Amino acid sequence: MKLIFCPYCQDVLKLLAERRACECGRSWGNYVDKRRASIGGSAVPLGFDNESLVSALEARPQEGSGQRFEAFVIAVSAESIEDVGSGGGIQFRGPVARAGELVAGLLAGGGGAGDKRTGAAAMRRSGSRGRKG
Repeated sequence: MKLIFCPYCQDVLKLLAERRACECGRSWGNYVDKRRASIGGSAVPLGFDNESLVSALEARPQEGSGQRFEAFVIAVSAESIEDVGSGGGIQFRGPVARAGELVAGLLAGGGGAGDKRTGAAAMRRSGSRGRKG
């Protein structure tokens, strides 16, 4: 199963035959046929291993933690994805860079984890697209 992730609104959508867009409209995609998909905007393609998902669903417990299943980020050059947008060019930074930004925001009087100026909201306001540079 293919899905798309929007780095701006953090929406995750299952792809269908009809074109679908995320909540903010910056990422979209659809299946071209049963195997190939077309994505655009800032969409980052994700995949679920269908067999492990079905196994996890079948083993769903009444209580406690459920069974894990395999999900993965689909490669930029995957043959099953036609990226007509800029999602393949977005560079994601790890938690160390994010922690540094959060500390800098706190020292500048920005606020804590509940502050809407961190994360994707900050990317939107600053015009940053999550790219290194």
